[in-house]
Amino acid sequence: MTTASFMNSDHPQRPRQLTLIGMPGSGKSTLGKALAAKWQWAFVDVDQVIVAKEGRSLAALQDELGRDGFLDREAWHIQQFGQPGEILAPGGSVIYRSATMQHLRQCGLVVYLHVPLKDIELRIGDLRQRGVVIAPGKTVGDLWHERHPLYEQAAHLRVPCSGTDPTLSLNLLEQAIRQHMTSATEAAHGS
Repeated sequence: MTTASFMNSDHPQRPRQLTLIGMPGSGKSTLGKALAAKWQWAFVDVDQVIVAKEGRSLAALQDELGRDGFLDREAWHIQQFGQPGEILAPGGSVIYRSATMQHLRQCGLVVYLHVPLKDIELRIGDLRQRGVVIAPGKTVGDLWHERHPLYEQAAHLRVPCSGTDPTLSLNLLEQAIRQHMTSATEAAHGS
């Protein structure tokens, strides 16, 4: 699937849909909400949708379904999305299901919000409270090292989001999307 296949004919520098992936605390919700407001698109915090539709917390769902069952349920919910004009912020565990990532890549642009481990450790609190899918005894560092290559592989592009300035990160995100979509447009038209 090429980038050109999900281009937005109404606005060539924007994809039809945008999915932000990355570690908990990477800024998916913060940047997703800001960009959705700027673009006048819908913002979807997938974890909040799952909690609302399932009627219980992510942690309770993991307790009930186990790790694999939870990942399958999460994947099912994500498969329900794919409308143009949406910015999705799925949980960081989205990358554990390749079919789900393939679906998101076919629907739009997938951007990895890359945040160094040292910044993630400062940003996030209790992983269990956040409903993070992590094996017993594993640390945030273990999780970062496990997921980082999966995010890199799954995303169309990577945007650095270190530091604490969301305005700077938002500007970097928009610039990266614009450059990526311009390149895709040129490639689609044989430029």
